[in-house]
Amino acid sequence: MARSSSLFRFGTNSRATGPAIPAARWAAIRLFAMDVDGVLTDGSIYVSSDGAEMKRFSVLDGMGLARLRQAGVAVAWISGRESGATTRRAEELKVPHLIQGRTDKLVALQELAARLALPPESICYMGDDDIDTTAISWAGIGVAPATSMPSALAAADYVPSRAAGAGAVREVCEHILAPAADNRSRSPSHSRSQSPPPRAMPARPHHRRPGRPLLGLLTVVLCALGAATRAAPPAMTDAPIINFRLALFDDETGRKTSDLRGGTAIYHDAEQVEIRDFTLTLLDRTDNLALKVVSPKALLQIKTRLAGGDAGIEVQGPGYSLAGRQWRCEEPTRKITIREDALVVFQAPLLDILK
Repeated sequence: MARSSSLFRFGTNSRATGPAIPAARWAAIRLFAMDVDGVLTDGSIYVSSDGAEMKRFSVLDGMGLARLRQAGVAVAWISGRESGATTRRAEELKVPHLIQGRTDKLVALQELAARLALPPESICYMGDDDIDTTAISWAGIGVAPATSMPSALAAADYVPSRAAGAGAVREVCEHILAPAADNRSRSPSHSRSQSPPPRAMPARPHHRRPGRPLLGLLTVVLCALGAATRAAPPAMTDAPIINFRLALFDDETGRKTSDLRGGTAIYHDAEQVEIRDFTLTLLDRTDNLALKVVSPKALLQIKTRLAGGDAGIEVQGPGYSLAGRQWRCEEPTRKITIREDALVVFQAPLLDILK
């Protein structure tokens, strides 16, 4: 049975160790393989009185792995234990290569590489224990979470700043995806002349109130998604709109206040629009990033200004992030609900964020 949970983390994250890995090495990765316990989770295993096993996985990591799959990068989980919880999560994320009950990680990784005809330099492996060390060393890019055993840390090329089970895997996914994103942004096929975006409907200027930013976080998120409902593509069409971008501007100053992007927009009827690969960015008065809202799929109800989805949602702000699944935002009542896997991560000391 699905179980909702909330987690609050305080304090700063450690910096990634070692020299910076060139973007070309990240761009060469075609397979991201990893251990499960202590990498995709914090290493804890919950066992009920009747022997049922439960684990807590991160929505941030899941969304990152889904994006890798969409980008054509293979994903593999190689675990030394057999676990029903691992199997179910892998099925949910459509992980194509799930290998369990193998403590010979290097052999298992090399067998998979041979099947996929991939050389070591096109593989990234992430592990946390002694049995992962040889696989970490053999892969083109070896990664170990900060809480790993010393042998794994010594073998790693990269140590994520985020904790295992709380965005460490997502951090690696972003590195792998970043070169491709940069290339797409410079590609002529993605220029305004090739694919002009629809005109945005007029939107009220959004101003974030000063002070107490954490207490106002959900309100800001709600305003952001409310802006998205106002900015939904206005022209009714039977065909999906592909790779669109809508910018909203302050009517008085002309300053850009937000940017809505989508991979695909599909009209269900005159009042409902489904946006896949939904990304909404809010800018502050100095044109710096104030908030970023990302979801693989969002359903916008234009007339009632409601937004929601069964897939994950991720909100990134200065010093914190919010994520979860089964979400719903109601702009008229200024209410946001996350029904599953709610997670708030503070990436800086709480007092600094509250200033």
